[in-house]
Amino acid sequence: MGITLEEIKITAALPINPTIIRIMRVLRIARVLKLLKMATGMRALLDTVMQALPQVGNLGLLFMLLFFIYAALGVEIFGKLAQCCNPAHCSY
Repeated sequence: MGITLEEIKITAALPINPTIIRIMRVLRIARVLKLLKMATGMRALLDTVMQALPQVGNLGLLFMLLFFIYAALGVEIFGKLAQCCNPAHCSY
């Protein structure tokens, strides 16, 4: 409802301040967080995900290093390919 009222731009005709609608949106998110506190199975799952995040970051850095090595190797091997396609520049 808040997004619709902001898009219509009729804030002068509204008896309610649009800021209050944004606060209601934040409270709706807080209600979901309250439900997460009550659900023990969901909390255990979220705790497991939070504990696994550092390992995912390490794996991501390892993949980035691997991609960098392959990119540097590709530039080294194929970097002068366009130059050798011109017969005037080829030495062989």
